[in-house]
Amino acid sequence: MKILALSILCAVAIVDLGAAEMKTADDFRAAAEKANAVLTVPEWEQTPGAVEKAMNDAIATANKALDQIGQQDLNNVTFQSTVGALDDLTYKANLQANKATIIKETNTDGGMRAAGKKAVKRFQDWAVGIDYREDVYKALKAFAATHPQLSGEDEKLLFETMRDYRRAGLELPPDKRREVEQLRKELAKLGTDFDSNIVNTKAPVIFTKNELNGVPESLLNAPGVKTGDNTYTVLANVTWQFVAVQENAKSEATRKSLYVVHDSLAKDTNVALLNKMLELRNNIALRLGYKSWDDYQTETRMAKTGAGAKSYIDNLIAGIQPKFDAELAILQKMKAADTNDPEAKINVWDWRYYTNQLKKQKYAVDTEALRDFFPFQKVLEGMFNIYQSIFGLKFEQIAAPYKWADDLQLYLVTDDASNEPLGMFYLDMFPREGKFNHFAEFEIIGGKILPDGKYQRPTVALLCNFPPP
Repeated sequence: MKILALSILCAVAIVDLGAAEMKTADDFRAAAEKANAVLTVPEWEQTPGAVEKAMNDAIATANKALDQIGQQDLNNVTFQSTVGALDDLTYKANLQANKATIIKETNTDGGMRAAGKKAVKRFQDWAVGIDYREDVYKALKAFAATHPQLSGEDEKLLFETMRDYRRAGLELPPDKRREVEQLRKELAKLGTDFDSNIVNTKAPVIFTKNELNGVPESLLNAPGVKTGDNTYTVLANVTWQFVAVQENAKSEATRKSLYVVHDSLAKDTNVALLNKMLELRNNIALRLGYKSWDDYQTETRMAKTGAGAKSYIDNLIAGIQPKFDAELAILQKMKAADTNDPEAKINVWDWRYYTNQLKKQKYAVDTEALRDFFPFQKVLEGMFNIYQSIFGLKFEQIAAPYKWADDLQLYLVTDDASNEPLGMFYLDMFPREGKFNHFAEFEIIGGKILPDGKYQRPTVALLCNFPPP
């Protein structure tokens, strides 16, 4: 017992020593200062009340800045007093909105997620509304009317700001403008509800062991999956569980039933929302003078029009169709052999399974068997080493002052040659109830040249849903 106790004590001491040796962002501030840059670790609200207050404070501060823009003498407007000031204040307000989004998508407490959602809606309503501050618009319009000799980023920012005012309907009569504003606000709220409904939906699908024939033991033995003597509950809303069944289940009925549930998440509430969103989008586009929402959306992009986007897609399909048909024929042949049905077709719930079988049969690649040789942390470190070598970077894990999940990691990126800090990123890699259920990068602090000339280095979060190690 003494030896066991001593071993445990030594292990704890080693863990504590490792934690003590982990650097913090403060250790890199001198290097950032030397590069005329700023490193900022976000300060996270930890109660619903704090989330609400922080958003209200951010909006109040931004409104004061908007008032200053709108109240200035229109004969003495400058770039910094108009376009620059608007860019600065929206950037600062967005910092709080970004944090609220992360809280909404990641926090382990349902009350905090609800507070994050409420704060995001509050911000979206405000963000749409500032497009319709006529006093601010007049100040920017007065500056644009001076035909300033700008270049580079300043020229681009002025052009896009005035373009976006037009796209918001500021050239419309006041009554039509108010209609568009209300439609946009309603659309923003519905979009947030739509996304939240999907994330908050828990979709258990019950199978027997036989129905899951072919599915790897790593899923069958995962916590919470085996729920009876011959009962297994797969969560269609958990990405890695869904993919594991789609790639490995021999039963087409199993693959189909899980696929249908997965692609119907929150349908009882979201179908009505989606129909309303489509209606709102069309009404907004028509009121702004566009033929359709796709024309409105593509105007600022390379396609320029809905017809341009459709032409690109049609040309892309035409180009890849022969290759697609050839690959599909291979999968169909495999399914025909499996089912003894020469007319077998590859359905949308089949392609992952037969693609996986093709890798096994033709290339002797079993991705599930390979997992044993590529544990998560080892793969992560190996990937980092590759990127560090190619791009001359260094990724270093640092202590996170606050963690919204126990396994959250925070990394700082530096230039390997100069040691200049370039930014930070959080890794939130594994699924849990109430968390965003796909894979995406979320901005927390955007990179920006600040009013004092220093460059704010970015901080982002990668939200993923890999199988838990």
